[in-house]
Amino acid sequence: MALVSRTCWRRIQNISRNVCYGSQQNNHVLRGDCLAKIASRLSSGNVGGDRAGLQTSSPNSDPTSVFFKDEVQSCLLEMNMRDVSKVFQTRKEGKGLSDIEIKFMTQEQLEEEENKAMETARYFLQVPPVLSPREESIVELSKDPALQGLDESKLIFTDISYGVPHRERLIVARDPDGTLRHASTDERYRMLQTYFPDEGRTYEVPQLFSPSNLKSLWERSEFTFILDRACVQFEPDDPHYISITSETYNFIDENCGYDHLLGTRHYGAFAFYIAFYGRLDKFLNHCISTYRIQDAVSLVKIFYWSRPQIRPSKEATSPDDVEFLKEYISEHSKDKAILSKTLSAYLELNLPTAAEEAALGN
Repeated sequence: MALVSRTCWRRIQNISRNVCYGSQQNNHVLRGDCLAKIASRLSSGNVGGDRAGLQTSSPNSDPTSVFFKDEVQSCLLEMNMRDVSKVFQTRKEGKGLSDIEIKFMTQEQLEEEENKAMETARYFLQVPPVLSPREESIVELSKDPALQGLDESKLIFTDISYGVPHRERLIVARDPDGTLRHASTDERYRMLQTYFPDEGRTYEVPQLFSPSNLKSLWERSEFTFILDRACVQFEPDDPHYISITSETYNFIDENCGYDHLLGTRHYGAFAFYIAFYGRLDKFLNHCISTYRIQDAVSLVKIFYWSRPQIRPSKEATSPDDVEFLKEYISEHSKDKAILSKTLSAYLELNLPTAAEEAALGN
């Protein structure tokens, strides 16, 4: 993963990258053709597709402004960091396993290594951005009829100077009819991958992103593999990336596959997607029934932050504020009966609160 630079877009690019897990596929599908069936759903303005069934979309149509709020970023990272067990698991990368190293340590050295491990986990659990799809905008610079027919192919000119953010890099194209214009998104992608190749990213879209292969992967619950690979292959505002991730999130929500994302960097991104588009009740019920009450509170917080015109009567006073959840269920939930019953069952267990557990730990 590249180092984060000072520009916002470089930050977005870096946190959308991930290690490409799994062996490389043979890529024979054209970039536009491979995802035609999925990406066509974007044209209707429904990012999640027809089967997504968005009940209450956020009044703020652009998730970018909400996603990058400091409180939202902190909340999502906390959700990811509550379970770090999967960060250090063996992955199917086609590489040999390293030898086990055993050390004798003092208590201070052990604590130091544990802190390093947590920092490593925090690095790899950065939340991939949830953005709106970018709009294609090609600006015509000039048109010179004298160059018409000079060549049968278009010519593309790329600024390959070092130190220039890719979003600001000048790339122009000269069409056979003599038109000089800024390069299209697809042309920019190919030129940048030619001169500044990203590890794991291919020129053509891998076949695993074809609709039939995606369906097969969904049915096998290979959600993390799909999302990791999408982070490598696409930019976070690429319509293909948004379509693939939203379709995957929808499938997870419909089939209650939430635990497959738990402990991965995509857990927070999924939570934001569900809360932003107002479809959190099913996931909220799952969090409460599995005693992840802090995740439930975080989910409701994101719901309110996405809708400035809707405010709770009182902000959450603790990470597991049950009264905060009760107000959401009473005022905004579409599954009041189910959520109320689940929350009541949770309260009957009389589990210790986060503050009580902290006091016991001390």
